[in-house]
Amino acid sequence: SEVDGRSYLGDMPVLVDPGKRQVIVTGPPTFVDLQLRRTIELDVKPCTRYYLVAVKTNPLDNDFTVRIDFDEPLAGCTPPPAKT
Repeated sequence: SEVDGRSYLGDMPVLVDPGKRQVIVTGPPTFVDLQLRRTIELDVKPCTRYYLVAVKTNPLDNDFTVRIDFDEPLAGCTPPPAKT
């Protein structure tokens, strides 16, 4: 996966600054394409963890969309003060 053009390996959470981010998501492998990718824009809230999922209209379909399955606050995180 990538966030704002920076690659990340593995399934570890990626920490990014709040704001609009370009996220490249790799979908589930298919017989036709093992690395099908989608770019989404995600408006990241401070101190929030997002769980993204690939959604297919049909299990045999190659195409997918990405949605937020759910988000949750990060324990022990203090949001930065609001800019004035």
